[in-house]
Formats: sequence, structure tokens, C-alpha cells
Amino acid sequence: MARDLVAAVPGVQVWAWDRREENPADRTGFSRSDPASYYVDGHYRSQYPAASAFAGTWGLARTLDDLRAVVLAARAGGSRRVVLGGHSWGATSALAYAAWDFAGHPGFRDLAGLAVIDGGVLGAFDGTGTPVQDSPEEVRQQLAATTVGLCST
Repeated sequence: MARDLVAAVPGVQVWAWDRREENPADRTGFSRSDPASYYVDGHYRSQYPAASAFAGTWGLARTLDDLRAVVLAARAGGSRRVVLGGHSWGATSALAYAAWDFAGHPGFRDLAGLAVIDGGVLGAFDGTGTPVQDSPEEVRQQLAATTVGLCST
């Protein structure tokens, strides 16, 4: 989508930002012939803040401070306007950014607009925050159904 935007809108820049926890993520499975089995069959290892003190302070405030550094850099030069967008958790982060109080400065004042795609985390808006706890077999069934659905359209 970024390439399409840059090609279609003269002078536009697209900056990609991601959360700190994406850096140490285990992406080993993507280099294998069957990535799904790597992640579904228990080879994947999660990084938990309790076992990783350096990640213990990576909450929403840190995330939004990191994102603000990118937004302010993108605005540098005076005439640049920033439309903050995101997909899934990125969309949720964009909405949180707009509502955040940065030491008396509301985040939405840094932005010309928001572009959110498929925003929200399961249960984020109904207050339950229920985590997804699918078994490996349920994940395989969901992947098979998704693959069939994608191939038939």
C-alpha cells in the first residue's frame, strides 16, 4: 500500500514504524518450507517481560512515546502533514496516539488525519480483553479454511 500511495500522491512519504517487541520476535519459521508448523507445533518461544527485565517497561506509554518520535520526525520541515495509519494493533495504536496527552499536548494536534484498517484487539472495545487460546489443531483448521477461502475468491 505504501508504494501505491507514493506513486499516486506527489511529494508523499510513507514511514513504517513497529513496536519494540517486534525486534526480538522469533521469525525463524518464516525461513522454512512449512512456517505454520514451526509456530503451531510449539517450536516458537515467546519473550515475556517477567523473564526479560529490559522489556518490562514496554507498555503503552513507551510505545506512544516511540511513535511520537517518528511522527515529529516525519513532520520536520514545517510544511509536512502527517496522516497516522495502521492495521490491526497498529490501528489501535494510531487511535491511542490521537487521544494521548503528551505532557499537555494532545496527540491529535500532531496529525492531519488517521487511516485505520481492521483496528482493535480481540475484546479491546468490550472490556473483556479475552485472549485467543486456540489449540494447534484449531489453528490448523483456521489456516486451512483461510487458504481455501483465499484460493476460491
